[in-house]
Amino acid sequence: MNGVVNLLKVSGPTSHDVVQQMRRLSGQRRIGHAGTLDPGACGVLVLGIGKATRVLEYLLDQKKTYIAELVLGTSTTTMDAYGEVVEKRSGFVTREDLEAVLDGFRGKIKQVPPMASAIKINGQKLYELMRKGQEVERKPRDVEVFSLKILSAKDIIFSGDRVLLEAQVSKGTYIRSLCNDIGERLGLPAHMGFLLRSASGCMKVEDALLFREIEEKIKTGEEFLIPPDKVLDFPEVIANPNKSKALASGQILWENDVLEMNNLQDEQLVKIYTFDKEFAGIYRYSAKEPRFKPEKVFLG
Repeated sequence: MNGVVNLLKVSGPTSHDVVQQMRRLSGQRRIGHAGTLDPGACGVLVLGIGKATRVLEYLLDQKKTYIAELVLGTSTTTMDAYGEVVEKRSGFVTREDLEAVLDGFRGKIKQVPPMASAIKINGQKLYELMRKGQEVERKPRDVEVFSLKILSAKDIIFSGDRVLLEAQVSKGTYIRSLCNDIGERLGLPAHMGFLLRSASGCMKVEDALLFREIEEKIKTGEEFLIPPDKVLDFPEVIANPNKSKALASGQILWENDVLEMNNLQDEQLVKIYTFDKEFAGIYRYSAKEPRFKPEKVFLG
């Protein structure tokens, strides 16, 4: 069993729990995921099974889209609905106020990761330190918010009201921190009420499968695995007909070994296929030689 699964994670289990459940269901030990979802969060959790685990590192870097509930008037220790209340305050803002503040969070920003995260400092995960009642200094990290928009909000937003936001972000962006920081800019405490990952790269929540659906497909023999090359957004390059053996053995390919170059950039990753359109592997293009150097070989 080899392929990628677009799994619909429900609220409750950890991402590790989900991987363990998939191992039991599939009978395959070699399984990983492409980006953790907190236990309380739901939505797209991308799993790699068998040889497809080798593409997960590339999927981690893909853009992710979230729908989040911003709750104004209350901040918590974890910046979400599961933490203890830190501050509660009455007040209101307008939708126009919120729009103006959101504009300051679009694009490349600095973000301080929350204590309730798995980031390690001096070998210890932040959430483990938090459970011990410790708080440590965290350095701001560079993240990017590609889009941030209001899906639902009143014209006048009072403390206790809930706003629905949609954000498309880069790897390493914490939506709970985003909600907390938006509240601070508005002058009101805030936290994230709930979180749904609606997309991870090309995989959408409307196409995601529940465990019971996967179990039924396994029983009936219906295909549910996505070929690993189909989830990679790299350019496609076709090798010449006489290069199948070279591809299977992971040899370097030169410019005259492929059919066309497709205006590739130096150091760009590409998907190389045999002349018969079989996925051979992930290669890195060097414009200086020019050549294609294998990073992951899937043929053979």
